[in-house]
Amino acid sequence: WQQERTEAYQKPSFVLVSSAAVNIALEQLMEVNLDTFTVGSWTLEQYQEACADDVFFESVKDKLQCPGIESEAADERSALILSKYELAGGCARWMFDFTHDDCLRDFKAHMKKVSDYQRLFDEVGGDEMRDSVNHLRGATVTRDEQGREETSYFFISKRAVKELAEKCADKRVFFVKSYQKADETENPAYRGWVFEFDVDYQVQQAHQHHTK
Repeated sequence: WQQERTEAYQKPSFVLVSSAAVNIALEQLMEVNLDTFTVGSWTLEQYQEACADDVFFESVKDKLQCPGIESEAADERSALILSKYELAGGCARWMFDFTHDDCLRDFKAHMKKVSDYQRLFDEVGGDEMRDSVNHLRGATVTRDEQGREETSYFFISKRAVKELAEKCADKRVFFVKSYQKADETENPAYRGWVFEFDVDYQVQQAHQHHTK
């Protein structure tokens, strides 16, 4: 067994790392004997775990700087992560490789190309829109009762939820569908994002009704 295992590792291997935009038909995978693995978008807990390493944190600290965060605050590390996460969400590239200003600029550029939140779930539109769709949605990998891998998609960040909600003519439908998508990911934090903006919307509606 050990010999077979050693020989297997010594055989030539090919590894391809691609974005979520690449989909390969099952027949093609079987034909060339390829295995695929989906890596989900980063979670807040993963960011916090990575930044718990002092050396790593110092190497990305300048990218985490956000307006309004005091550099000498006692909980500076946590505050920086939470503040940047609201905008960058599950996109590690935005989180660690872009400054706040660059991240915001890139975020807004992609947001302009997506006219309807449903595009993020339907994957419709040309190549340019598909690129923006993949920037504005995050992937969550879960397993069903049989242990099979399933991938669910939700908005990449809390800021994305806010801005896409503002584009909707029917916000009630937006919130209902967003709750459904959030539940598919099994991540309660996503439902919390929707709930916060849902409550604000209901308060605004109640105030408007009261003043009529």
